[in-house]
Amino acid sequence: MVLLYSHRNLKPSSGFTLIELLVVAAMIGITTGIGVAAYNSFRDRQSVEQAAKNLKSNLVLARSNAISGRKDPSCGGNTLNGWYADLDNKNYYGTCGSGSTTPFSSPKPLFEGNFGLSSTNTILFKPLIGDTDLDDDLTITVTPTGTSAPQAQVTIGRGGQIN
Repeated sequence: MVLLYSHRNLKPSSGFTLIELLVVAAMIGITTGIGVAAYNSFRDRQSVEQAAKNLKSNLVLARSNAISGRKDPSCGGNTLNGWYADLDNKNYYGTCGSGSTTPFSSPKPLFEGNFGLSSTNTILFKPLIGDTDLDDDLTITVTPTGTSAPQAQVTIGRGGQIN
């Protein structure tokens, strides 16, 4: 007696083939890669925008200090020259005395982080009126060091307006 087996008599196997597993793994890898790239781009944009907001806030503070005539007690009877925003060194400070540009206290940072600015001007906010020594409006572009994107901008007007 001879027994013959046909494919019809075999039970269907349960589980996944190697090809199906590889396709799913590839899909997960692609989706993860896209998500990580999008997150990194978002994080970079947010850090630049935060640096620009801090820059703007500290420029407003320097101008406000100039308008209010705020000076250090170490100035004594000397007059306030104004408050400077030193874009090259990325800090701001006040000065007093006849034509002095020496800070009366340690300069404060304009923002935290490793960012470059498109301008290296030193801007004077004049006491009591808050005008600047600029001849024209100045637009400052904030970018991460070593790359050109993303960017954020802050504009300082001749009259001291900060946008």
